[in-house]
Amino acid sequence: MSLANEKNPLHASALRLRDLTVGRHIIAFNIDLGIMGEYIVMSRPFVGDGMFGRTTMVSLRNTQTGLADSHYTEDLGVTMYLSDDEQPNNYWNSVNFTIDHRKRHLLPKPLIDSGTGIDDLETRILRRILTDSSEEYAADVEAMDRLWRALEAME
Repeated sequence: MSLANEKNPLHASALRLRDLTVGRHIIAFNIDLGIMGEYIVMSRPFVGDGMFGRTTMVSLRNTQTGLADSHYTEDLGVTMYLSDDEQPNNYWNSVNFTIDHRKRHLLPKPLIDSGTGIDDLETRILRRILTDSSEEYAADVEAMDRLWRALEAME
């Protein structure tokens, strides 16, 4: 199967690389935090130089700010991160996927409340430790881990 046909397993309506056509309106979504951005595709996907070598990119215009920028398709959850090793270890972004804007109604509710920040989670975790509420503590630690992963993926 070619890279253009691969589909992110996070959502049934996730877009494939071949779906990124010029003029298409898309939504980049993070399962923990919700909508990361709404964009118009400005270019066909292209190969460019990323932080870790050659990677697939696409130019997008933010519909709210009007700013255009190139985005890594792996970070958008449109293609897998590819390993350069002899033994391929390709993997999908575990929290991000991209969907057509007309499928907005199919987006799940974010796992972390929009009003929940890192400081709020840290406070809740400390409170859980002090009150020995292990089940709630484990859920908060997991939410904090997802939040950190989402923030790292957006960088």
